Amino acid sequence: MAYTTFAAIDVGSYEIGMKIFELSKNRGMREIDSIRHRLELGREAYTTGKISMEKVENLCQLLMSYKTIMEGYQVDDYRACATSAIRETRNCLLILDKIRVRTGLEVEVLSNSEHRFLGYKSIASNEESFQKIIQNPIIKPHTDRSMSRPAIIVVVVNGSVSYFIAFFTRKFSRKKQMQG
Repeated sequence: MAYTTFAAIDVGSYEIGMKIFELSKNRGMREIDSIRHRLELGREAYTTGKISMEKVENLCQLLMSYKTIMEGYQVDDYRACATSAIRETRNCLLILDKIRVRTGLEVEVLSNSEHRFLGYKSIASNEESFQKIIQNPIIKPHTDRSMSRPAIIVVVVNGSVSYFIAFFTRKFSRKKQMQG
C-alpha cells in the first residue's frame, strides 16, 4: 500500500511540538509519532518584544533534533509553523533566517486568523468528535425550534484562548484573549 509520511511542526509560545503522520488513500491519516518539548519563547516575546539569541539557539538545536527524527522516519514532506511568540517579536525575521541557516527548515509564521482557522479545522476534521460537540452543546438549545442549537468550541493554545460559538454550521461569534 502506498503512503506518504508527513511531519507537522508547531513552534508555539511555550512548547515546540512535532507530529508525524502516514497518509494513504485506503487508511486515511494515521499519527505515528508525537514529540513535544517545552521552550518558553513567549515569556521573553511578550515581556521584552524580542527573543534572546540564547533562546533562538536552543530552538535551533531542538529543530535540528526534530529534523533528525524526520530523516529517521523518511518524511516525504513537512510544514513548520510559528505562532504569536515569533510573530509578535521585533526580531522575527532574524529568528526565521537563523532557523533556516542552522537547520535548513523553513518556518512559516501564521497570522492570528490562520492559527485560529487551523485550530477549528483540526477539531472539525475529527468528524465523529465534532458531531458529538454539535449534538451535546454546552449551552442548552432555545425553546424556539426555529433556532439552531448552539455549540461552543474553545481553542486553548499557549499564547491565547479563543472561543467560537456555532449554530450547527453558521458562525455566530468569536473572541480571542491573549494570555502570554
